Amino acid sequence: MRQTHWQEKLSASFVNVLLVLLISIPVFLKFHGDYHWKIITALIFFGYETLCFMTPGKRDLGMFTIRTSWKNVPGFGRYIGYNLLYTLSFATVLWHIWFIPDLFLLNMCLIQIPFIFICNNTFHGQVTGMATVTI
Repeated sequence: MRQTHWQEKLSASFVNVLLVLLISIPVFLKFHGDYHWKIITALIFFGYETLCFMTPGKRDLGMFTIRTSWKNVPGFGRYIGYNLLYTLSFATVLWHIWFIPDLFLLNMCLIQIPFIFICNNTFHGQVTGMATVTI
């Protein structure tokens, strides 16, 4: 097994984000993309990731698709901490201040990408001590 590369981390997150955005389409249609949709979609993401704790190896669909696993299978408390930070990172896709992807770009350029290249892990993975490996 080896540590995952940035492309694998990005691909797994893309799968998870796409899945949650697809699940949230009915909510989007009901609330027309306003802040209710954003909050509910972030809660769906948190719920989806929390449910993944119950899967074998505590892996989400992105991890299954990209064929990665946890280096050390996390306990529930550490998993929830990771999940909270992962959900906050995901929420930057939904919210903006000046222009549509501004928070997402700040998150990626100032937090996630530097952490991946310096620590070989995402910010949320590094803070919670959770790393992914290929299987």
